[in-house]
Amino acid sequence: MSNQFSDAPWSNPVSKLSAADYAKVCMIDENDPGEPKVKDKCKLPYRMKPGGPIYKKALASIASVLAGGMGGVQASGASKMAAARKTLRLMTEAGMTPGDALKKLAATSEPP
Repeated sequence: MSNQFSDAPWSNPVSKLSAADYAKVCMIDENDPGEPKVKDKCKLPYRMKPGGPIYKKALASIASVLAGGMGGVQASGASKMAAARKTLRLMTEAGMTPGDALKKLAATSEPP
């Protein structure tokens, strides 16, 4: 099944979603399994709502942040690597050209 992508304007949906739904639209969810979700432990959203389209502008922003842009992202190395791999896969599927920094992070065998 292919993902649906959107070129529409992007804005972070953090204030519009519950913590559980916000976790579902983020690349990184560092909440402990089985515990209630906390928004501060969810990072890099790429959908406006669970099951909604993937926003290309969000993917481009995520790629930049993972490469260290905008101050980077506070997350474990394993979470960053997994997010880089997913972002790379989705960008490729969307017909976008990922940068070398994202490709390098995604190809890393050990978390940074």
